[in-house]
Amino acid sequence: MNGKEILINLKASSKIKPNLEKCSVPREQGIYAFFDKNNEIMYVGCAWGEQGLYGRIIKKHLNENYLEYREEKHIKGKDDFQLKNTINKNGKNYIDKSALRKNLGRILSLKPGYETVSYILTNFEFAYTILNKITKDELLNLEKEVISLSSPIYNIQGR
Repeated sequence: MNGKEILINLKASSKIKPNLEKCSVPREQGIYAFFDKNNEIMYVGCAWGEQGLYGRIIKKHLNENYLEYREEKHIKGKDDFQLKNTINKNGKNYIDKSALRKNLGRILSLKPGYETVSYILTNFEFAYTILNKITKDELLNLEKEVISLSSPIYNIQGR
């Protein structure tokens, strides 16, 4: 499968409304996309490893506690809003760690954690394509190709 075929498959797939209690996502590797209500691709990502798509979508993008405090990962200017609205835990200031949520916070001025997750749950649906018979490097290259073909607004450029 190439990037164009994956993109066509993602767009044609039945969309899944994110729901933390009833959402069934496989623990297999693949490429996924979040769509807005007009079926436009807003974000593309890939997942591999033991938790696969489930780990990336449910445990990271939809988990309001998936946060980071590492200051070297914060980008002055881009992360200013989240940095002014950090979640303080044990004396450390946390912002979103998920690339999707971090970019939602940057573009829409959403606070980390609850606000970014709520935005995803309210405004997005997702679809995925399972790609088990390829290497991690092949998966990453396909993700880049799909991003290049679809230009999603919430993807980090130059990844």
